[in-house]
Amino acid sequence: MRIPIKNELDFISDCDFSSKVYQFIDNDLETNTRWFFNICYPSNDGYTVIFKSYSEEEYDHFVLSLACTIHKDDLSIKVLKHVESPKPEI
Repeated sequence: MRIPIKNELDFISDCDFSSKVYQFIDNDLETNTRWFFNICYPSNDGYTVIFKSYSEEEYDHFVLSLACTIHKDDLSIKVLKHVESPKPEI
């Protein structure tokens, strides 16, 4: 897979590492937010997977961006961006 994946079903079926990404979010990430798959695209040495939260105004800036790097049969997941706080008032 070297093209962007834009829906969750394709992500689950086309990416061998998708279950490990979801396990990372559920077990290793400190979060109280429900994350929804947004897009997965190739990066320099692996893939970037982006999740968003609810499609409501108060959550529209929530984002979780993960770098996934595959070394032989081992997957490394690193948080690139994790925003889940209330939107600052202007």
